[in-house]
Amino acid sequence: MIPKYEAIAADIRRSIEDGSLKPGDKLPTVVEFCELYSVSKITVKRAIEQITEEGLVTSRRGSGTYVKDTAGLPDQAFFQGKNDRAQGFSYEHRGEKVTSVVYDFSIVNPPADVATQLGIAEDDFAITSCACARSTRSPSLSSTPTCPSS
Repeated sequence: MIPKYEAIAADIRRSIEDGSLKPGDKLPTVVEFCELYSVSKITVKRAIEQITEEGLVTSRRGSGTYVKDTAGLPDQAFFQGKNDRAQGFSYEHRGEKVTSVVYDFSIVNPPADVATQLGIAEDDFAITSCACARSTRSPSLSSTPTCPSS
């Protein structure tokens, strides 16, 4: 049996994929989801966190959680989960010492094309960072992601 939060995330994902939830639609509140699924707030928050990491929704503090417009984007174009790339690098170099250095971490207003891809307004804030992972035998894996700040 899958965890409840994964089942809730799967239901929301299906609703987005089948068009029941369209880009820009506001999701029910955490409390409404709790009542709908008879679960705790933490369970709902984990479900929303999961689909946020997948790039399907975005949350705006004080406003709610909204379906992002992902039309025309390749599957999983932006979000592969919190640690997939770094975790893959560490796994490939297991047994070696792996270190990471963060060269930049900034809160910015993204360029128009990036804001569109992220499903946020140009005047919304986004987080951008530049990091490098290194192992004793391999030079590096660099990453420069941009993601919504909320």
